[in-house]
Amino acid sequence: MVLKHTILSVNKQEVNMWLEYLNNNIFLKRLYNTVPELDNIEISKFIIKDIFGPSRDIYITINLFKFCDNIPIKWDGKKYNSLSIEIYFCEVNPFSLIMDDSKKSNIKIELTEDKKMHITIKGGINVEFVAESAWIQSVSPYIDERL
Repeated sequence: MVLKHTILSVNKQEVNMWLEYLNNNIFLKRLYNTVPELDNIEISKFIIKDIFGPSRDIYITINLFKFCDNIPIKWDGKKYNSLSIEIYFCEVNPFSLIMDDSKKSNIKIELTEDKKMHITIKGGINVEFVAESAWIQSVSPYIDERL
């Protein structure tokens, strides 16, 4: 399996390639001048649907601690300092999972030669899988009291 990982320049904006692999990414790209890497993030939710079926789906909710550069009007003045992003991965196979005590994780999303996504998560949750496609389900601001 050959993996590709690069940074793409779009409209005077640097977009980390992981975001380009996900469908429904326009809103998230507009929020940042430079979209952050998925390093030192927190995974707040990890759901496996149809775990024993022929093809699993995975929902991951991540917390980005770098708040957006371009704040939407409806968020302005609300003192938000973090973003929660839910990503839906479709038709996941193969799959491995090991849990750890750490709260922080790094996520790497790469494209394979056959246009599938190879996802590796290391840290509190150690996961590796291949997905046919992925969608950003939601982007929500919140106030993280720890920051």
